Amino acid sequence: MFNVPTALVSLVDNDRQWFKARVGLDATQTSRDEAFCSHAILGKTVMVVPDAMQDGRVMDNPLVIGTPGVRFYTGAPLIAEGGQRIGTLCVMDYKPRRPPTDNETQALADLAEIVVAELDRRRQRRAVDAGAVEEPATTKRETSSKT
Repeated sequence: MFNVPTALVSLVDNDRQWFKARVGLDATQTSRDEAFCSHAILGKTVMVVPDAMQDGRVMDNPLVIGTPGVRFYTGAPLIAEGGQRIGTLCVMDYKPRRPPTDNETQALADLAEIVVAELDRRRQRRAVDAGAVEEPATTKRETSSKT
């Protein structure tokens, strides 16, 4: 879809962002001060930075002016139930690019919703496995029919 070298699912806390999933980047986390994600989670829509060297929000960012030299960024906020912004699904490139089309932007936002649903499903699964909550009836039936 975006044909970029880097894609990340990043989660944030007060001090850092860490990458729950990553392609094309060796780092596993960065300081929140350096995180494009810190800007992206402030909005409800996809953040687009066609050329980071021309964008006042990030032009002085060490990830732009130093290694790895991020130039293009598009990130959709991960918004959990209750409205908590927990991170982003983003794509990056190391050269400026045209802004994404409306369809591409919507596709990234849709994928971000899927990421949130998957994170929630995994959280619920861990709670069931830990015995904190009872497994939903539909899951029990699916499990019993497989045996």
